[in-house]
Amino acid sequence: MLAAIFVAPSAQGGGIGSALIEQAKTVRERLELTVYSANAASVAFYRRHGFAVISEQLDPHTGHPELAMAWQRD
Repeated sequence: MLAAIFVAPSAQGGGIGSALIEQAKTVRERLELTVYSANAASVAFYRRHGFAVISEQLDPHTGHPELAMAWQRD
């Protein structure tokens, strides 16, 4: 489970998040995460990195809709 990736807003767009995802992919066969459905930029980011939606649910702590996404090495 990939708990979170946070990049300071001033550093976003510079490849840091992509580098972190790619590093995680080198040490795991499968990665799973959840992201708020309304966070379109993050959903698009994870899709660009090969993650697919596997389910939709409500965050148990906030009640906000979220997507469960996963990436699997071929």
